[in-house]
Amino acid sequence: MESSSVLEPSVEPTGSPAPSYAEAFPPLDTGATGTAAPGKAWVPGKTLRPSTVTQVFTIPQVEQRYRDFDLGEHSELMRRVRSLMARTGAEVELSKSKDQSLHVVVSGKRDLVLETRRQLLAALQTQANLDMKIPRDHHKYILGKGGQKLKDLEKNTATRILIPRTEDTSDVIKITGTKENIDKARHYIQSISDEQAKLGFERLNIPKNFHPFITAKSQELREKYSVRINIPPPSVQSDDITIAGDRDGVTHVTDEINQIYETKKRTTTTISIQVGKSQHKYIIGPKGHTLQEILKETGVSVEMPPQDSTTETVTLRGERDHIGKALVVVYEKASSVLVTEVKAPAWLHRFIIGRQGQNISKITQDLPKVHVEFNAEKELIIVEGPPNEVEKARDQLQAFTEQLIRTMDHDSVKIPQKFHRHIIGKSGATISKLKTQTGTLITIPSDDANSDVIRIEGSPEGVAKAKEALLDLSNRMENEKSESVRVEQRFHSLIIGSGGEKIKQLRDTCNGVQVVFPEQGRKSDFVEVRGPKADVARAVQMLKKSNEDLIAENYTITVPVFKKFHKNVIGRGGAMIRKIRDETGCRIELPKNDADSDVITVIGRKDAVDKAKKAILAIQDEQGSMVTVELDIPQKYHIAIIGRKGKLLAQIQEECGGVSIKFPAAKAQSSKVVIRGPADEVERAKGQINELANERALNSHTEEVRAKREYHRFLIGRGGVTMKQIRETTGARVLFPTEQDEDPELISIVGRQEGCVEAKAILMEKIKSLENTVEETMNVPVKYHRHFVQQRGQVLRSLAEEFGGVQISFPRSGSDSEKVVLKGAKECVSSAKQRVLEVMADIDSQVTVECEIPAEHHRSVMGQRGSNVQNITKDFDVQIKFPERVSADADPDAVKSNIVKVTGKKDNVDRACDALKQLVPVTEEVNVPFEYHRFIIGKKGAGVRQLMEQHNVNITIPRLEESVDHVLVKGPVDSVARCRIALEEQVTRLDSEKEDRDRKAFKMEIHIDPKYHSKLIGRRGTQISGWRAKYDVQFNFPSKDEPESDLIVLQGYEENCITAKEEIDRIVGDYESQVSETIDVDPRCHSRLIGQRGRSIRKVMDDFAVEVKFPADKNSPTITITGAPDNVDDCKEHLLLIVEEQMQEIQERDEERALMSQYTQAPSRQMERERANTGNSSFVVRDAPWSAQLENEQEFPTMGAASKSSSAPSWGPRRR
Repeated sequence: MESSSVLEPSVEPTGSPAPSYAEAFPPLDTGATGTAAPGKAWVPGKTLRPSTVTQVFTIPQVEQRYRDFDLGEHSELMRRVRSLMARTGAEVELSKSKDQSLHVVVSGKRDLVLETRRQLLAALQTQANLDMKIPRDHHKYILGKGGQKLKDLEKNTATRILIPRTEDTSDVIKITGTKENIDKARHYIQSISDEQAKLGFERLNIPKNFHPFITAKSQELREKYSVRINIPPPSVQSDDITIAGDRDGVTHVTDEINQIYETKKRTTTTISIQVGKSQHKYIIGPKGHTLQEILKETGVSVEMPPQDSTTETVTLRGERDHIGKALVVVYEKASSVLVTEVKAPAWLHRFIIGRQGQNISKITQDLPKVHVEFNAEKELIIVEGPPNEVEKARDQLQAFTEQLIRTMDHDSVKIPQKFHRHIIGKSGATISKLKTQTGTLITIPSDDANSDVIRIEGSPEGVAKAKEALLDLSNRMENEKSESVRVEQRFHSLIIGSGGEKIKQLRDTCNGVQVVFPEQGRKSDFVEVRGPKADVARAVQMLKKSNEDLIAENYTITVPVFKKFHKNVIGRGGAMIRKIRDETGCRIELPKNDADSDVITVIGRKDAVDKAKKAILAIQDEQGSMVTVELDIPQKYHIAIIGRKGKLLAQIQEECGGVSIKFPAAKAQSSKVVIRGPADEVERAKGQINELANERALNSHTEEVRAKREYHRFLIGRGGVTMKQIRETTGARVLFPTEQDEDPELISIVGRQEGCVEAKAILMEKIKSLENTVEETMNVPVKYHRHFVQQRGQVLRSLAEEFGGVQISFPRSGSDSEKVVLKGAKECVSSAKQRVLEVMADIDSQVTVECEIPAEHHRSVMGQRGSNVQNITKDFDVQIKFPERVSADADPDAVKSNIVKVTGKKDNVDRACDALKQLVPVTEEVNVPFEYHRFIIGKKGAGVRQLMEQHNVNITIPRLEESVDHVLVKGPVDSVARCRIALEEQVTRLDSEKEDRDRKAFKMEIHIDPKYHSKLIGRRGTQISGWRAKYDVQFNFPSKDEPESDLIVLQGYEENCITAKEEIDRIVGDYESQVSETIDVDPRCHSRLIGQRGRSIRKVMDDFAVEVKFPADKNSPTITITGAPDNVDDCKEHLLLIVEEQMQEIQERDEERALMSQYTQAPSRQMERERANTGNSSFVVRDAPWSAQLENEQEFPTMGAASKSSSAPSWGPRRR
């Protein structure tokens, strides 16, 4: 190690007498010594709040922001309330009492309820304002972290609190809300301000060198005065110490800290020494613990230079009497660890480490405090630890490295990355074979590395051999080529040939090129050819020629021939069709006799196919007078004549003897229609098509009329009566625009020309009459006005929408006038007046009936949020009013009213009353045996909840101690009846399941020798699991506590148990005929015979149908083979052959290890004991360094600087 000179320590004399040791160096705070409990302790007094809460508050009429709140479903207030519920997720219910007070119920999660309550009060209740003067220093405590405290305060008090911004110099806080809530908020804010007024804060500027002495006393001061003391950590270069807390406590702590500083300033001195930079970490210790230990033990503070500084100066600060002791401790800590280096090429590092760290573990196993790191960049091995152990490890590593350099070699070969995957081979087969043959380690870079260099390491001979093999592979692949050729997929099987015969011929012709067809099921025409360039080019040309030949030979056309002529095409005994095939060389396919098709398919070369087609058509022409006719039909009628999905055209062809009718393609822009067939049938088809075309021409005239959208309903008429009259009169169809049409005012008229013109005239006359705006008046008694204008004029808006936008104006509220003005189209005004009279008549015909329903059932009858009542109101067009609920604080003698008032037409009211009474719940007992109650309830009550939700009833299950055979069902009559049926069905199902369980409980006992139990169970229970699934039978074997028992119990259906017993008896009989034989095998071979996770031995057992058992004792050589005699002999012979090969490998490996051990063997324990007996002298300081000049450097040897450790992976025990 390098040595460095020791600087002469500097002494700072002091003039005042030194204080006592206890005053100067109070003991360091070590923190709490108690152990934490493994789990969280229960804290007394804590209560669990419910996840949802409900708040009810009332807004008196005098405090309401608006005098008239409308609580209707479509009112603006309810719309805002629904919007608020959607934003916050809370539920809000509003209601009014007789004194016009507004009652609000808010339910949901606590934070959401508070926020919703605050927003509702701000919107519904009159607000007041208050200004508070609070010192600006206290504002941050009111805001809290991230403003959270202010948000919580606003929620809890339902107020709005505005605090001045930072740049604002004002100290006024503004509070907005109700008077009561403002008082609450003011009280909370004032309390926070008063509390902060009692607190103090102090900042002290004390040199950082003295902070360790204050840190030692800080915990005691914190506990004594309950204050917060913030001392900057060593890494922060700051002299400020802050103290916060109670004002008096801050004052006392400030005085004590100043006193500590002044005392240490007078009594302490410093000494500087040089310590190698690499040794600093051993003085500091983990997280600075060593520095704290030195301070606690000696009362001296050790000041270390920053980590990024290059200086090696360490300063000790303390009293004269203790600084010498601290110096000794510092040198001991610095010299406790030695760092040295061993040069080793980076490529040898993996061999030095060994497989799974085996080699390096041998070196460090007797040196537990040694830490070894490998630095590949600098090609170094860094050894760190106690000096004596480091030297031993270094010597062993040097010897091992030199031995490896003599016996190992490495090289690299550059091969294009595109060939790497071929070198690796399928599942690594090629590269594994090469490694085995050459005995080398071959490293191929990953695809992400984008490198062409392959590295080879091993013996010199093996490296040379592997390099030659890799270059040979590369040269061969350089000459290879891969090319894709397009071959239609339908020809792939023809090119491959039967059993792959044709493709084998191609490979043989082209020197074994690889031809890869796409996978079955994948729709691709591309075939890949891979191999030497010349052979690939030849194979591609052959494939292309085969594809072209097959395309030419498989040209296909279809020839329509009337079904009755197919027999003439075939000829007597097939003579005619054979003749055509022989002459043309084409394949001719006719449809089956029972098929509907009359098309004949011809396949072959194009010229031959055309020749065959002419021959077939000639036969048809000879047998019947075939003609071809062309019709000129406008293209716009083609789709109509063909019909949907061609049904109309197919019907014409069928009626006309199957004639061929061909329409031009839509893109052809042609009007020619071709008909071919027998002359009479063609004439019939021609007549039908012309008739259809003429009909379409006559009925395809179109007229257009425009009318405002609001007039359409009057033009259509009630129930479409007007349109029906126009259609019957003119024969034309009137088409009104839909919501999807671009022009909502365009009305189309389709039909014959004269009918369309007549219909257009009728519509124009009606539209003209609608456009004549008139203004009329009518008298409507004042008592009806409220009905028309309620709900913000909802009835009037409905009338306007229904009658073409007619305007209906009623007198102002409070006026005695009965005059109502209607303005709009004449017909619209007349219809609206009639409708107003009908509404008045409906109001006069309304009656109010009192329906008696017990008050305790009102909530059930109304349903959730009044859903039942809303449905009845809508279905029967009535109004229903329930009596007001009696509040909890009302007079207990008050009698709840049972009367529900229903208003509407007499018939509707009667039916609504009946519907209400049907909703009155009844209670009925349903017979359910007690043992089935738990099945009705279900897991965690899921079953009974599903029944209640499905049938809208309440089901009461008796308590366990009652043990009764019924359940109570409560709800509407119909619902109870449905639920009763469902329960009875469940009981029937449970009865059948119980009966099935009783049948399945049958048990059968059989006695089997215990030695066969494990065989019956099978490996990991596979055999017994298969029997359970196959026979649906449970097999119960004796427990481990009864190893000698031969009883096996079978449980299941009786017939299944009998079948399973027969299977067991048969298998046991097979086992009893087996023999067992043992062989002795060296225990070192056992693991290889077994293989990874037993795969090898399982394969042997499967191949020879035997069972092989290895001894539980790892040192025992005996292996037992059980099975049929012949199989046992074959298996024994097979295993002995494998063992013989393995023993040869083991012997070679042992010889190699013996050779290596002379270089890697650790020093003997005898040498260690001899060294321990020699003793170890400690470092002694003579004379105090502050009282005499240094005459030489022997007293203070310097610490050399070692190289910095690398971040490479480390080996050896973890440093402490």
